[in-house]
Amino acid sequence: PVLAADVDPDANLGLALGLSEEEVNAIVPVSKMKELARERTAANQSNTFYKLNPEVSDLPDKLAKEVNGVKLLVMGTVDTGGSGCVCPEHVMLKAILSSLVFRREDVVIMDMEAGLEHLGRGTASMMDQFIVVIEPGARSIQTYTRIKQLARDIGITKVRVVANKVRNESDREFLRSRIPQEDLLGYISYNATVQAIGENKFEIVVNCQYYRENRITLTLYRAPQDIPLELSSTLGSTSAQSLMTIRGTTIPGATITISTPYQNLDTSSLNATGDFSFQAQFNKIGTNTIIITAEKDGHSATLTKDVYYVPYSSTYTPKAWPMDATNYIEYLNNTAMRVARTQIYLCQGTIVEILSNKPQLALMDTDESEGGERLVLLENMSSDTWVVGERYRVYADAYGVYDGKPRLVGRYTYDPR
Repeated sequence: PVLAADVDPDANLGLALGLSEEEVNAIVPVSKMKELARERTAANQSNTFYKLNPEVSDLPDKLAKEVNGVKLLVMGTVDTGGSGCVCPEHVMLKAILSSLVFRREDVVIMDMEAGLEHLGRGTASMMDQFIVVIEPGARSIQTYTRIKQLARDIGITKVRVVANKVRNESDREFLRSRIPQEDLLGYISYNATVQAIGENKFEIVVNCQYYRENRITLTLYRAPQDIPLELSSTLGSTSAQSLMTIRGTTIPGATITISTPYQNLDTSSLNATGDFSFQAQFNKIGTNTIIITAEKDGHSATLTKDVYYVPYSSTYTPKAWPMDATNYIEYLNNTAMRVARTQIYLCQGTIVEILSNKPQLALMDTDESEGGERLVLLENMSSDTWVVGERYRVYADAYGVYDGKPRLVGRYTYDPR
């Protein structure tokens, strides 16, 4: 027999076992059974003394609700102020929890609240193993590692993992690389259809000791989708390589169309799992937009992803043309072509004026001959801050024209030669 105890304050284990919301709401948690608590602890209004170790071994069978062959026991919590409550309800609750671990004839599963707090309870040390639910991310892996350490401290060597919200093979590879094979019990796939559609509001509150509270509401809009289409949660938004592996998932059997440059589309798992992958190809420096469409049975969904592409300096700088007098004139005469090709230039000279700081926009004089002037407008996207009057060697790519001057985006800043 299996006995499942819902010890999470946000009790919803019954829903997972197949009960309806009405049935779950109708269950009275053990912590709310005040009359039963007074009966078992011999407490009453005139008696301030009561049993701290009441007989409760029969209660799990009497109070549990049968759900698809599983006995569900909803424990609940005691709603009282202060952390030191030793009221009859709390005493009975603790006694039942302790008694559950001695049920040798049953498989007892406890659904605890999220976090590490329950590892300090006495009942935790009596368990055979812990099962930790994680997601494919570094912080979740860190929590698993911490739980494993704390479990070892109380004598539990088996800490198993169930991975939730797993989107594709990329997520599975990430988890396999960080969780020992014997600890990884399995995966629960991410269901894109349960994501909130429309406006999703997030309130961000910042508190500081020396300043007043600052609060902002961020609204993210998710367009309705006829069919689910999602990209890997580990996909980055920047790249230094001209090719980037993109992994995604959609409804099995859908057709995938990529409307932007790509290579090596792999749909071998599309019919079975809905997984697909390809290599996005970035043809310009800066923001590249990837457009993906999934279609099935007359329904479709389109997803866009912006990736900011800047090659490593070892790849970027050798392609630069010097911003000398000849190339200066050529740039102004063929601006559209140079911008379309994101032509790279080496601009060396003195910063003569800072026009703005967010981002930093500066005028540089690239004519270093005495009495000459050859101004370019540079947007500083490098890791350095420019100072008026200082000389720099800046590698930048074509962006347009400003007030009759070449406008470029600076990616790498070096000392002048």
